[in-house]
Amino acid sequence: MPLGFSKSIFSKGASTGANWAAWDGSNDSTYDIDTLHGVSNTTEQWLGFCSFSDTHGIAASVSGHGTGTEKTITYHVLKNTSDTVTATSRVTGFSTGSNSYASSLLKGFLVPTNGGNILSSWGNAATNDTQLVSISGDTLTAHTAFNAGSLGGDSRTQWIFRRPGTNVYNVLNDGKNHGYKMTLTENGNSSSAAIGADITLGSNSDFYYSNFGIPGHVDANTMHVIKSADGDSIQPTKMEFDSTGAQSLSLFSGSPSSNIDVESANNYVSWPQGMDPPYYTTDFNDTSLFIERGTNGGAGGDKVRCHVYKAGETSFNRSNILTISAGDTGDTHYTGCFVGADNDVFLFSMIQPATDSLIVCKYIYSTNTLSEVFRIVKGSDWNIEQTRISRWGDDRAVLFYDDDKIRLLTA
Repeated sequence: MPLGFSKSIFSKGASTGANWAAWDGSNDSTYDIDTLHGVSNTTEQWLGFCSFSDTHGIAASVSGHGTGTEKTITYHVLKNTSDTVTATSRVTGFSTGSNSYASSLLKGFLVPTNGGNILSSWGNAATNDTQLVSISGDTLTAHTAFNAGSLGGDSRTQWIFRRPGTNVYNVLNDGKNHGYKMTLTENGNSSSAAIGADITLGSNSDFYYSNFGIPGHVDANTMHVIKSADGDSIQPTKMEFDSTGAQSLSLFSGSPSSNIDVESANNYVSWPQGMDPPYYTTDFNDTSLFIERGTNGGAGGDKVRCHVYKAGETSFNRSNILTISAGDTGDTHYTGCFVGADNDVFLFSMIQPATDSLIVCKYIYSTNTLSEVFRIVKGSDWNIEQTRISRWGDDRAVLFYDDDKIRLLTA
């Protein structure tokens, strides 16, 4: 089982190790990927990150500069030694089959396998867009790519979570109210994936489903996601991954709901970029998280609030309303992850085009508090393709931004 996920959080006790509730960014360190590699122009867009252990992980990027150059998926091997990051090598994964940048390249994931490797899948024009990645010491091997059907790609995978002790994954599709169960055969160059039949939940007329909230799990087979019939309030509904076909909406006892009322209805944060999931295994998180943003009637608001539902409860937690320090709540497309040994602290980043800034915020479940931790001002245009935030074991996280910057987050 991947490091950091051996204990079920459903019966968690006090966390030891890094104190993420107190993290303020003051111990972080920042690196340039070109400087780490000793060469320039190594990336065009960050895709995501996944760790093998506390010391080793891979960052994936789109590479291939210049007119007519075919784009490739590149893996950057990152090594953390006493909170100093080095890049020991970079390896080409697979070619995208295209010489132009496409938004579908940003759809996909990096996720740990039961055998300690990483499963990588990204949307592209080529047939084979999924492969197993393994590491020995500092040396990375990108195994033969294979056709995994529904994995990766635009309007396909949104979230993927592994059932502990297995290579069975619960997969939720992008922007849709359906998903499927996937089983990986982990065998190096002969790896393959079996895609289960679609599971459909409720009606597509509902406002919010998979890409507007972070889902939680009741157990290994049962996910809960946020839904809304009218956009004014949200409710959690269950999704069973050991069943197939159409499922009726199944609410929790007491029909818990939470009003979307910071300023007006239908203001939400979406998570459209699949990357690596905010947590890796189904036993790690039993809460659904929905972020509401204010828009001041469409003029650009400066307020953010978290709505959090824990499995089995009859009501939501609603955080304080956070007023961003400068400018508005920015682009609606955020990235985020849980940090630490349990699911108490969630970090998320937003792009704020009006001030050319990247903002990182922290939500703490145990105190139900939301705060802005820091902002980075670039001085020119940002976009969501230029930022990723990922956990690195229990004690670290990593922020990727501006195509070439890596910030090690140290609690």
